Amino acid sequence: MKPLAKSLSLVVTLLFGPVQAEEPATPPVAGQNEIEEGLDLLGTGAQRLLEHLFKEMEPALEDLGAGLGAVVDNLDSYHAPEFLPNGDILLRRKTPPPRATPPEGTITPNDDGSLDI
Repeated sequence: MKPLAKSLSLVVTLLFGPVQAEEPATPPVAGQNEIEEGLDLLGTGAQRLLEHLFKEMEPALEDLGAGLGAVVDNLDSYHAPEFLPNGDILLRRKTPPPRATPPEGTITPNDDGSLDI
C-alpha cells in the first residue's frame, strides 16, 4: 500500500504543484530609447574607425605579405614549427638552402681557413 500512496502523492504534486505566475510587464524606463540610440551611434562610429584603420594599413600589410613571401618561399620546404620553453618559435628547413658563393677575388681565405675582414 505504501508504494501506491507514494505514487499518488507524486502525481498530485506534479499536477497541482505551484504554478509560476507571469511577471508583470516592466514599464519602459525614461530615456531608454536615447540610450539605445547612443549605443547604436557608438557602434557605428567604432565600425567606421576600424574600416578606416584597415584601409590605412592595407598597403603596409600587402608589403609585409610580399616580403614574407620572399623570405619563406614555399611552406612545404619547412618542418612543423617548434615551440621552445622560452617562447621562441623555430622554423627549420627540410633541406638547407644553397650557400651563395662570393664573387671571385673579393674574399681570400687564409691558410688556416680563417677570413680577414
